[in-house]
Amino acid sequence: MVSSAKHVQDAVMFAKRHNLRLIVRNTGHDLAGRSSSPNALQIHTNRLQGVHFHENFQLHRSERSVGPAVSVEAGVMMGDLYAKSAQNGYIVVGGDCPTVGVAGGFLQGGGVSDFLSLHHGLAVDNALEFEVVTASGDIVLANAIHNSDLFWALRGGGGGTFGIVTRVTMRVFPDVPAVVAELSVQTSHSHGNYARSLAVFFNILQTLNRESVGGQLIMTVISEHSIEVKLKMFFLNQTKTAIVNQRMQPFVEDISRIESHVTYESASLSKLSMNYRKVPDIHTDNDYGVLGSSVAISNSLFNASNGPTHVAEALARLPTRPGDLLFTSNLGGQVMKNGELMETSMHPAWRHAAQLINFVRTVEPTNEGKMEALQNLTNIHMPLLYAVDPGFRLSYRNVGDPNEKNFQQVYWGQSYIRLLQLKRRWDPKGLFISKLGVGSEEWDSEGMCRTR
Repeated sequence: MVSSAKHVQDAVMFAKRHNLRLIVRNTGHDLAGRSSSPNALQIHTNRLQGVHFHENFQLHRSERSVGPAVSVEAGVMMGDLYAKSAQNGYIVVGGDCPTVGVAGGFLQGGGVSDFLSLHHGLAVDNALEFEVVTASGDIVLANAIHNSDLFWALRGGGGGTFGIVTRVTMRVFPDVPAVVAELSVQTSHSHGNYARSLAVFFNILQTLNRESVGGQLIMTVISEHSIEVKLKMFFLNQTKTAIVNQRMQPFVEDISRIESHVTYESASLSKLSMNYRKVPDIHTDNDYGVLGSSVAISNSLFNASNGPTHVAEALARLPTRPGDLLFTSNLGGQVMKNGELMETSMHPAWRHAAQLINFVRTVEPTNEGKMEALQNLTNIHMPLLYAVDPGFRLSYRNVGDPNEKNFQQVYWGQSYIRLLQLKRRWDPKGLFISKLGVGSEEWDSEGMCRTR
């Protein structure tokens, strides 16, 4: 347990001196188990809790000012940052689980927001500067001016790989008003109109995305005979529910022609941050775990005239069981525009993606249950997910198949060659080894022995 960058530095030097396997842990949310490992020294960053807002942040070793920003230490969780940002009149691009750490694997793996990425890009697009403890034991700053190669690698190259981030500074945005519209249905796999209903929801996403309205579809398997499909759309800089209700009415009528159990409601928020304060943690009090997988859908497919129907029919073939969760994250918009405005180490295909489809399965707390879930995820669910858009094989490392064989290509694509070069430059002896991370193919599955 560390409480300063100096503590992290001491731990890194100790591990280096004694040739120990090194693991970084903040909140332990990594679905592939990267925050734990046998026979390893674990650096727990949860006590690094500093948060500082800047009216006009100036990059290290530069006279350049970049506007409002917030510096966040490595242990700060999403919910805490949202609350403090709201107190200062800001929102940040982050995830929807309040107990996920901000500066670790979430941000360094890309940082997808459920709906804000459409407006403000990925979280990693908004990273301005990192404080990092490197494999040599140095505490360095990295930004677009100073240590720019390390800065590039940290913006998408994955957590716990190029160094240990102890602080990140990222852009903040005005906390604007919004109207949230929520449309939901109760349906089932056995219901012949299930795929048609999904197609209506995806058509709403497609249509309103073109109007710069972001949203998220959430499908929850309640029981063997009941599935809830919910769509939340966020009309930013809007205060009048009547205007939003009028815009949504044709969509409500469309789904009501297919499903009988339809619910629609809307709410006006004086500040968008009020939505994040209502988001519950996904973790329950039982002993069940979760496994995740994801696949991105290209702009060319999703925005085609038959795109929503194609995606819906493909996802309707996905075998599910009670407790399963499927949800989208809205891409496109500013995510695409940022590809021309900045360089990150994310897979270039992110700049051509419209939606991220995430599938999460609850796992029984037994070895047998875990192995069965892993095998099904790798051998059944992932092939079906990749088949949605077979020419666009892109997955989100933060919600990726723990058994992904082609991780270099599906996570990083053309960026991988340079990432591997930078890995060897900043960590030549492989002190930081992350499962399915850059350079991990040169080590065994536990990161203990080199295989190349």
